[in-house]
Amino acid sequence: MKLPPVKKKQEELKPGEKIQFEGDKRLIYLTVALFFTGNFLCAFFGFRTMISIFEFIRLIATVVLISIGIQFAAKQSAFPLKRGEKLTFAVFGLAPMLGGLFLVLNFTIPVRSEFSRHKIDMAYRKGGSVYFKTATLPCSDYPELCVQFIEDSRPLNKGDSIVVRIDKGVGGFKVLKEVLLIEPHSSKME
Repeated sequence: MKLPPVKKKQEELKPGEKIQFEGDKRLIYLTVALFFTGNFLCAFFGFRTMISIFEFIRLIATVVLISIGIQFAAKQSAFPLKRGEKLTFAVFGLAPMLGGLFLVLNFTIPVRSEFSRHKIDMAYRKGGSVYFKTATLPCSDYPELCVQFIEDSRPLNKGDSIVVRIDKGVGGFKVLKEVLLIEPHSSKME
């Protein structure tokens, strides 16, 4: 019976010695830059996109599969990559960027616009934002519909009338474009 070969013992690091990276550091920098840029775009444009949790998970899974397919279909690359590196770059670099670009396109290219008028039932301040509730907006399903940043315009009060513009983007998801105060009411905020 033959025994398996003995693995070589890893060399121990001496004090002050650095670990050498076997690969291109540009790939790490590119992956980190794509990761943070893509996640910033997803957070910034995804906040105003009316998308449920299930749809968001489905979008993430689709983008990850597309980015893995793109990475493994590419015969040549600017970086010579091993299989694990391709997978890591696809999941952590390409996927967030593709998801962010999809949300940017969905936000910026409207297919159809809808305007609706609503009366404020309740408005209150919390943090740096003004939150409001109406009987006709689906605030429980999409809480981003009922938040107005103070720097966007003046605060809302109970009894005010607003016009909400919701666009359907090229990606098929609805996007909150603007909330306009049209009839200020004299009551104070609760």
